[in-house]
Amino acid sequence: MGQKLSNLVTDPYHLPIQIRIVIAVGPLISPFIFRLDGTVNRNLLHFLALKVPPLTTAVDGATSVDVTIDPSRNLWFRLFIPMTTSAATTLSVIVFFHGGGFQVGSSDSKFMDATCKTLAMQVPAVVVSSSYRLSPKHKYSCPYEDGFDVLSFIDDRANREKMGRLLIKLTWGSVLSLGRVLVGTWPTMCWLEHLVTNSNLSK
Repeated sequence: MGQKLSNLVTDPYHLPIQIRIVIAVGPLISPFIFRLDGTVNRNLLHFLALKVPPLTTAVDGATSVDVTIDPSRNLWFRLFIPMTTSAATTLSVIVFFHGGGFQVGSSDSKFMDATCKTLAMQVPAVVVSSSYRLSPKHKYSCPYEDGFDVLSFIDDRANREKMGRLLIKLTWGSVLSLGRVLVGTWPTMCWLEHLVTNSNLSK
């Protein structure tokens, strides 16, 4: 495992396949999405975006559900829960903020959904994939405020208890409790996903 970790750190070209695809395709389509005046072609972006619904029944070892925090600003997150065979398990919480330079991206995109589901299964951990308002329509510091509010929501004891009951419902009675919280962005979490998939860290 040590050699694999060394390769991930020292070899800049040793990247997960998802990141390689984005690097290769991104420059080809970005001129049609990002206009010279700083605005974003949302119609084209929505046409290209592949969105998926949450999985309330287990698929490939994980379930997911959307949780709304503030409907007035469309603030919500997708909660990913790994299926566990243990009767009582304490799982860490990964709070995931999707990439896109605060301009594009969504927690319900197929790519981000698959990334978070893989993290939930491989770590294993409960993954909170947060939405946030995008620019240029929503100016700084809206994304940071939304991110802080998601963390505050999770930190609230009453909300954590509600999430705990939701976990029990979605895992058919398994007793899951929420432990430590890890916060990260899309590139960091893709690297973590690649790391746990190609090592024995998840065992």
